[in-house]
Amino acid sequence: MQIEDARRLIASYLTGRPVSGEALAAACEMAKTDAEYIQYLKEELGLRSDWVSECDVFLSNLAEFGEMSSEERDTEMPGLMSHLAHCQSCRRAYWEVVPLWKPATAPGGGGPSVKRLAEGLVVVADTFGRVRQSGWGPSPEEVVVAAAAAGGEPAAAGLGGPQVGPHGMGPRRWVFRDEEGGCTIHLEVCGRESGGMAIGCRLEAAEASPATSARLRLEVRQVDNNVLFVAGPLANFLAAPLFLPWGEWLIRLLAAGAADTHVWEIPLSLEQENAHDDSHE
Repeated sequence: MQIEDARRLIASYLTGRPVSGEALAAACEMAKTDAEYIQYLKEELGLRSDWVSECDVFLSNLAEFGEMSSEERDTEMPGLMSHLAHCQSCRRAYWEVVPLWKPATAPGGGGPSVKRLAEGLVVVADTFGRVRQSGWGPSPEEVVVAAAAAGGEPAAAGLGGPQVGPHGMGPRRWVFRDEEGGCTIHLEVCGRESGGMAIGCRLEAAEASPATSARLRLEVRQVDNNVLFVAGPLANFLAAPLFLPWGEWLIRLLAAGAADTHVWEIPLSLEQENAHDDSHE
């Protein structure tokens, strides 16, 4: 690749035209050999690093990117969409500046106050039950590596004790905070060698939260037809894992109080490896 080709690819990427990650990486490497061009990019983008990486470009456009609709991002910044799906550090930065929850409509319309995770989670498992996140939903906490459990199945999928998945890999864990509602939702997903995944979920509420004295309930619905798959008091799902097959699911946490009901929804897609070609994190 010549420096002229690198400049052209970087310019295309910055103006929102599609550029593959491999081509952009090669262009950035070539651009490092042209100090004058790098200085120009740094001044134009307000960067202070020694060279321009995909992360530099994304972070310099983060404010504008966060205010765009999905359609605008697809049209104007498709390269950044692809980068966000593959870069966990940029995804963390993204979710620090955009709202985690968005208003949603309850099934049938009307009814309780419903908040839905702004971007659903996509969790992929390989043939050994090892899991990774795909897409650009909120990033999980750090993966926990534990001692292998006998039989290769999760020791537990609730959140009351150590959880061990196949080959000693702990579950993926997410922490979702709702500052307005005064509560925190913990979700974990652990792979199974026998297929599907084990799910654990709980809700922590501050003293002033309406959920503190409410009856807490968990529902799991199939996304394609809104059919109820399983439901019951949340406490029933804390001690034992909830096993879900592959598919598109909607996890619903309901806090029913004397005056009103609050609902939090988490879209969750459980996929087998090779369902798409995203790279591992």
